Amino acid sequence: MASRIVFKVNQSGLNALLNGPVDTYMRDKAELVAQIARREAPVGPDTNPIGERRRRTGPRLRDSIIVVPSRKRGGYEIRATTSYAAAVHQGSRPHEIKPRKAGTLLRFAVAEGKTGGGPEVVFAKKVNHPGHPEPNPFLLRALRQALR
Repeated sequence: MASRIVFKVNQSGLNALLNGPVDTYMRDKAELVAQIARREAPVGPDTNPIGERRRRTGPRLRDSIIVVPSRKRGGYEIRATTSYAAAVHQGSRPHEIKPRKAGTLLRFAVAEGKTGGGPEVVFAKKVNHPGHPEPNPFLLRALRQALR
């Protein structure tokens, strides 16, 4: 003879649990992962070789790490929102960098110019970036540390 087991879910009770202590626990864990990730994220110099404030590196990666509620699955997501976060985290292949607007030039500073006189500003139509062959999985390290 076959047995039959029936479970009835108290939806309002389940929702109260998920939106109360479980949600608080998940948010706290996500904040802990983000806090550790901010410590683990690499931080480049805040200024370029000629002393100008960098727009795309420096502490921006670390400062971009945020916790947001997940829209699809419930729970929370930890995100690094800079455009280069994935390249740092997972590494990248060599690639060409061109200006966003056609007909303009890239502008950047180098530590040692061609003349050997110290740092200088360089303009170029394109640059061959060597890539980041070594990934720096700072988010993954943060998750592993938080789960200990």
